[in-house]
Amino acid sequence: MSPSYFVSLVENLKRTYLVKEICQALQVPISTYYRWKKKGFTRTTVENKVGKLCKTYHYTYGYRKIAALMKQEENIGINQVQRIMQKHSWQCQVKVKRKTLSVVCPEKGHLQITLP
Repeated sequence: MSPSYFVSLVENLKRTYLVKEICQALQVPISTYYRWKKKGFTRTTVENKVGKLCKTYHYTYGYRKIAALMKQEENIGINQVQRIMQKHSWQCQVKVKRKTLSVVCPEKGHLQITLP
């Protein structure tokens, strides 16, 4: 269960149950709930910029290329870009490689067949 979902669940259930009871039932310490609640889960400006770049390039660029593009605007590390992309599932989509089969026929010569 993600922290943001847990906080919203407790906020909905706390009208009928105590926060302590909800946390005990879900086996999450109360201090952890209040830490998650205090933290907030809104996207930062850096996350928005990374998301915008990923969307612009149709998720074909990896974290290294996105980090290089981000460095033109502001100082940001590769690892931070990678963490942001992994957190939001913005990793580049790998192109599927197809196997080719080469067959030599004496009558027709050299044939190449692409398998699905």
